[in-house]
Amino acid sequence: MNISKNIATTITQYLKETIKRDEEREVLLVDEHGKEIVYDNGDYRIVVDDKDNARYITLWQKKYVKGNDKWTKCGVLDANRTTVNNDDMKGNYLSIGSVEIDKKHRGKGFGTKMYKALFDFSSNDIKGILSYLPNRSNKKQIPRIYSKLGAITKGDYQYIDFNN
Repeated sequence: MNISKNIATTITQYLKETIKRDEEREVLLVDEHGKEIVYDNGDYRIVVDDKDNARYITLWQKKYVKGNDKWTKCGVLDANRTTVNNDDMKGNYLSIGSVEIDKKHRGKGFGTKMYKALFDFSSNDIKGILSYLPNRSNKKQIPRIYSKLGAITKGDYQYIDFNN
């Protein structure tokens, strides 16, 4: 087995083992604006819109302005609920409307962390993430993230199964 495939398999297994959808979802803290923070490393935070039905994930960076901390948004992952009813797949999935991370924050693993937050905090009836390949505008970073997360391609669709 080649090293990159082994690493991808290990990452996929880790993400699947640590999905918290069936457990108590852990919000680290709620800030003064009511934002539910699910990741915080001191310089960056990831926030979910709803800890039980997340569909809008934001990435924030701490900046110091005139001696005070200020959090500025530097990334967004926006998902929409969709129902699939075909022979291969049935059920509720999330379709990613957009993923954007400011250029200077790319390549640091935040895209994968935002997808992980979506896994952990999506509604329990969501089976996974579904992507229609012809509509995908990002042909470089997004396929890498999907590959890391164990995506399966069937025809014009690629999906990540939360329960597999």
